Amino acid sequence: EKKVEEGTHEKKTISIDLAALCKKFTEEDCPVLMGTLGLAEEPIPLWWTADMINASLGECWTAVPVAEQKWVVGEFNCSCVGISKCLPAYCKPDTPNVSWKDIPAEEAGHATKYGDIVGKEAAGMLGVGADSKVCDVPT
Repeated sequence: EKKVEEGTHEKKTISIDLAALCKKFTEEDCPVLMGTLGLAEEPIPLWWTADMINASLGECWTAVPVAEQKWVVGEFNCSCVGISKCLPAYCKPDTPNVSWKDIPAEEAGHATKYGDIVGKEAAGMLGVGADSKVCDVPT
């Protein structure tokens, strides 16, 4: 905000159809990606996150209609995403006997909360939960 006030930057808003982006990513792009990784028969990993970059053609920051937007993955995060609170229980050569009990109580509480959210999503993806949505995107 300060740089906008100083006149060195402009504030721009880009509209994104997150539900459509999520649907395309999980239903079209992930199967291709999983096949490329030799994981075609595996379910989509629950803990992946993807940093999406708007690669739409046009001038920088020019609004592109949502239906014409092109998004690419700039980065995947695949390990300990959202559960960094569990790192004290990560077995390594110098700590081969660590377990859930080695996670401080407050950190374990946070990890449990995250795990419950992912468990609910997994149940939904498998069609056994009350809500079978893959992406929980506000509409």
